[in-house]
Amino acid sequence: MSSNGTGADGGVVVVDRALSAASGAVDALQGVDWSVLSDDEVVQVVSRVEVLRRRLPSLDHALVVELEVRSVAATHLLRGTAHLLAQQLHVDVPEARARVRAATELGPRTALGGQPLDPVHPATAAAQAAGLISEKHATVITGALEGLPRSLDPEVVAAAEATLAGHATHLSPAELCRAADRLTTHLDPDGMLSEDTDRQRRRHLTLGQQGGDAMTPVRGLLTPECRALLDAAITALARPTPAAGIAGDTALDPRSAGQRNHDALGALCSQLLSSNALPTNRGLPATVVITMTLDQLETAMATTSAATDTAAGGSGQGAGQGGCSGGCSGSGQGAGKGGCSGQGGDATGSRRAPNPDGATARTA
Repeated sequence: MSSNGTGADGGVVVVDRALSAASGAVDALQGVDWSVLSDDEVVQVVSRVEVLRRRLPSLDHALVVELEVRSVAATHLLRGTAHLLAQQLHVDVPEARARVRAATELGPRTALGGQPLDPVHPATAAAQAAGLISEKHATVITGALEGLPRSLDPEVVAAAEATLAGHATHLSPAELCRAADRLTTHLDPDGMLSEDTDRQRRRHLTLGQQGGDAMTPVRGLLTPECRALLDAAITALARPTPAAGIAGDTALDPRSAGQRNHDALGALCSQLLSSNALPTNRGLPATVVITMTLDQLETAMATTSAATDTAAGGSGQGAGQGGCSGGCSGSGQGAGKGGCSGQGGDATGSRRAPNPDGATARTA
C-alpha cells in the first residue's frame, strides 16, 4: 500500500473487503447456538477461537510499525505513536507504549535500502503470527531476552529465543517464565557475564498510579550500589520496636517485615526533607504540602491531646500547624484560611494524592 493509501492494486479496496469479511465472520459466530454442539465440539471451537485471538497482535504490530515509519503522530502534533494510539483508540498511554514496544521487537522491519528484514525476535514473531503463543508468552520471551548480558554471542541469543519460542507452544506463561529463568541461569550461571552497562540499562523505579484508596504500587529493579545504600539507610529504621500492649505493657512489634520497611522508607524521607539538604524544586524548597478543609482542620484540632498543644506552645501559630505533622509548610494563618498549605507552598506541577477522608497530600 502506498503512502497515500490508494495503491495501484486497489489496496484500500482489498483492506476494506478483508475487514468486512472478518467482521461478518465474527457476527456469524456470535449468532451461533452453541447448545447444539457436543462437549468435544465446543472445546475445539474454543481452541480455534483462541488461535485467531493470538494472531491479531501480529496485525497490530504491522500497523503500529507503519505508523512509526510514516511519523503520523508528528502530523497530528502528538509526542509519539503511543500518544496517537491512546488518543485514537481510547486506551491508557502505558498500554499504548507497550504496543509500540511489542511492535518494535516483533513487527516487520525495513532496511535503509528498502529491503525487508526479519523482526528482532523472528521465532517469537512467527509463533505469534501462527497463533501458537499468546501476547503474555511473547512478553515473557522478550523480557527474558532483554535481561541477557549484552556480551553474549548473538548466535547464542538467537538460539535462546528460538528455544523459548518453542517451549511457549506447550507451556503456560508462568511455566515459560520459570523455563526462561533456568535458561538465563544456564547462560550466565555465576552472573560474571553481566557488566555494569547491563545493570545500568535495566535499572528503573516506577511509582504506579494511585488507587481509589490513595495507595500507590511500586515496582523496579535496583543496581547493587543502590541496593546497598538503601539497605544501609533503612536497616536501623526498620528494626522491630516494642509496641504498647492492651494492658499497657510492652508487646512485640505487630508490623510485618514489609510494613517495617515501608515505615522506614517514610521516616527516611521525612528526615531528609527536614534536613533541608535537598535541592530546590522550581525555585522552591522540597517539602510536603497537605491541603484540607476547615472542617477537617477543626476536627483534627479538637482531637489533639493536651500534650501536643503544650508542645506547640499554645500560640495561634501552633494552632495553624496542628492539623499536619512532619515537613508541612503551613503558616500560623493556616486555620483561618481553612488549610495548612502556607504561602508559596502550592507549587505548579505538584502531585495530589487524595485521601479517604477528603484531605489531599502532594509533593512540591
